[in-house]
Amino acid sequence: SREAGRLAHNVVKSPQILLCLGKVKDSDEYTFVHSLNVALLSGYLASILRPGDEELVRVMTFGGLLHDLGKALVPQEILNKPGKLTSEEYGVMKTHAIQGTVTAVASGVSDGRILSVVRNHHERWEGDGYPDGLRGNRISFQARIAAVADVFDALTSKRVYKDPIRSREAVSMIMESSGSSFDAAIVRALLVTVGL
Repeated sequence: SREAGRLAHNVVKSPQILLCLGKVKDSDEYTFVHSLNVALLSGYLASILRPGDEELVRVMTFGGLLHDLGKALVPQEILNKPGKLTSEEYGVMKTHAIQGTVTAVASGVSDGRILSVVRNHHERWEGDGYPDGLRGNRISFQARIAAVADVFDALTSKRVYKDPIRSREAVSMIMESSGSSFDAAIVRALLVTVGL
């Protein structure tokens, strides 16, 4: 597809992105595939939300590729635990947002918009996300797009601890959280994308 071609073209021009992506691939295969999916969906959502804004598509694609970079530093037994995480394990899991930002900066990523995706893709519209507890428009537009793409792909993917759900069900679940967890405008763009 055109999106995939553009993704490949942009990544080849950005050695620091490839370096980071290599770290993700080495640490966890699922996170690597998930990152590619989130990159493509984030870029596509950006193209619907801001038609013709190639720069936003580029930023969202890179942000999606790197959003879970910090999971390379989360122990495998927590990352792929079959059961529910304890509150202590969940605390370790939550560190991936800041760890990823630190790793991205150390690897030469300096674009603040991309870094906001890495740091803030778990922030939620009503302020109950992490790591900064941002709410509403205080969450960057880029992080709000990535949040929707991230949850959609996680819901529709198979994991050791859960079966995938169908796209239609995933969109319904995200729609229920529109305006509470997610920016309603981005949820509408997801509806258009999945074509329900």
